[in-house]
Amino acid sequence: MSQVLIVFAVSLTGVFFHWLKCWLREEVSANFILYMVEAPKHTGAMLFTLVTTLITLYQTQAIIGLDEQSLTIAFMTGFTADSSINKEG
Repeated sequence: MSQVLIVFAVSLTGVFFHWLKCWLREEVSANFILYMVEAPKHTGAMLFTLVTTLITLYQTQAIIGLDEQSLTIAFMTGFTADSSINKEG
């Protein structure tokens, strides 16, 4: 169970780094918390996509443990989910 939480935390780190990239490019003006709560429909859809993708990756054994490859996949899953779905207010 703790392994699943670590993978989820790494994927949320990917979400954060996508926001950071957008913030540094001045594509978003809100801080991270406001970015996540100002558009609840987009954030909810992003989190749903993130969780279902992680479940699929576990079931297909693309994520097996806490090795470098699995953590990179988790990070990029979070980064990509936020990039494709979430928007600022």
